[in-house]
Amino acid sequence: MFAGQFSGFLIGVLPGTGGTTATFLSYGLEKQISKHPETFGKGAIEGVAGPEAANNACRRGYDSVVDPGHTGSATTAIMLGAFVMIWFKTWALLFENNSDLVWAIIASLYYRACHAPCLNLPLVNLFAKILDLPRAVLQSSVLAFCVLGYTA
Repeated sequence: MFAGQFSGFLIGVLPGTGGTTATFLSYGLEKQISKHPETFGKGAIEGVAGPEAANNACRRGYDSVVDPGHTGSATTAIMLGAFVMIWFKTWALLFENNSDLVWAIIASLYYRACHAPCLNLPLVNLFAKILDLPRAVLQSSVLAFCVLGYTA
């Protein structure tokens, strides 16, 4: 799993790559360094946890949208293109002309990095108990939240 995190972060730093590349690379790497590679594809936890760790680590590698021209994935490229069309025209004057937007993005990254563990760790048991709900209740509430989020 640590190999997946390390390789995922390195893939995330490279421009133009994304979570899919990191996931496949990590799966192959985990399979090569495993003592039992024959269990991969049959439910080995290393084959699931390693690529997922790489996917998450890849996101940390290209979190910085304000890096000029560095798009970690197609989603980041679309978001960066929208920023260029709507807000800022030149990268050279980005911090000077649009410092409020840049610092808002940086602040949101720090906020997420610091506060997500503070919220998630105490509530992990509650999140796990949600899975004990009947399937119909869980599916209908997910659908309701999707509709509410779409209309808001």
